[in-house]
Amino acid sequence: MKKKKKDVYDIVTDKVISLLEAGVNPWNCGFKKGYAFSRPTNHKSKKAYRGLNYFLLSCAPFSSPLWLTYK
Repeated sequence: MKKKKKDVYDIVTDKVISLLEAGVNPWNCGFKKGYAFSRPTNHKSKKAYRGLNYFLLSCAPFSSPLWLTYK
């Protein structure tokens, strides 16, 4: 039997549950102070991420809010 591909709702739900189980409050995630901005931001374009990307990147265990993609 083929493994069902997870949809975005399953991915986000799993992420929230894992953060809660680890004792992290996912809606209060944030970056260390010292940056001019604290929202997850594209390093090249300087545009802040929105929506689901904002939530997922905010809870990543990094001190910098700057992100890049492979492309």
